[in-house]
Amino acid sequence: FAKSALDQHIAPEQVLNILSASAIPEVTLNQIAVDASGSIVLSGRGDGFNAVSRQVLSWRAQEQIADVQISGISTVVDKTGEIEGVDFNATIILKSKALLWRP
Repeated sequence: FAKSALDQHIAPEQVLNILSASAIPEVTLNQIAVDASGSIVLSGRGDGFNAVSRQVLSWRAQEQIADVQISGISTVVDKTGEIEGVDFNATIILKSKALLWRP
């Protein structure tokens, strides 16, 4: 019984493990929300469009991630008109067993 219960136990820390394993240094994640079904909704800022693209590719390379959708992309411009960064929103759908506890 105990093994069966542990095999079905949701381990939310897996989200942080997945995100940190796929993080690139040019992207900062600002807000993260997770639900029990394995959806992660987050906002972030990349140093530029290339950084955001590399982050998406890194997420898609993770075996625990089923899908990545990006929305709300906008540039952040300083007073001189130079691009400081690119803000974005992302929805990451995890595979069904990605949040399960692992010994």
